Amino acid sequence: MTATAESRSASVRPRSDSPSRGPALTAVPCRQRSPGRGPAGNFVRTAVSVAIVAAIFGFALPRFASYGSVLSSMSAMTWPQALLVGAAAAASMASAWIVICSVLPSIRLREAAVVNLGSNAVANTLTAGGALAMGVSWAMLSSWGVSTADYVLYTMVSGIWNVFARLGLPVLALLLLVTASRPGAGLIVAAGVGLALLTAAAAGLGLLLRSESFALRAGRALQRMVAVACRLARRPVAP
Repeated sequence: MTATAESRSASVRPRSDSPSRGPALTAVPCRQRSPGRGPAGNFVRTAVSVAIVAAIFGFALPRFASYGSVLSSMSAMTWPQALLVGAAAAASMASAWIVICSVLPSIRLREAAVVNLGSNAVANTLTAGGALAMGVSWAMLSSWGVSTADYVLYTMVSGIWNVFARLGLPVLALLLLVTASRPGAGLIVAAGVGLALLTAAAAGLGLLLRSESFALRAGRALQRMVAVACRLARRPVAP
């Protein structure tokens, strides 16, 4: 009974390392198919993905935007305007994919597109989507062999450039508006604040990367701020 059970779970092969006792038998484990790798598992994963996409476009997005208003706005556009909007949207998405491939050379453009579109869909449709999007992107990238250090580097570099772009775009928009018409006071103030923040952030980042003493002083200043916040929250101050 035992020999029959073992023969079902393992194959045997002779081993000639003990000539006095004759050839011994060693168990060689058989390869088993991991769960979820067959056609049924692929069908389930595809069905779940389709259901998530349908839920996002059928229930989540209509809570924030109206498809009717979007269609009316698109119908009011001329063909050159619609093509310009489509080209700008495609260029915006492709630029994010190129940034991911630049920071993580092991990631292909197709995989970068999957990470970007998937994390953006989660961030823009779910509650606390920003935090969940980081988990989604980390799960995807780690499954493709990206280490923790590389993911942290990707998050910091892409985050810094996103902040710089968002602070610089109001200034660029103001320059474009000046060529067409006189902008209002609110736009001028917003553009000025964005330009000041962009200049301060760029100068601070440059000093952090250039001067070790400045980086140490900035670290001590931030540590004092964290200590004050910990005392107010009645939490132990981390060293």
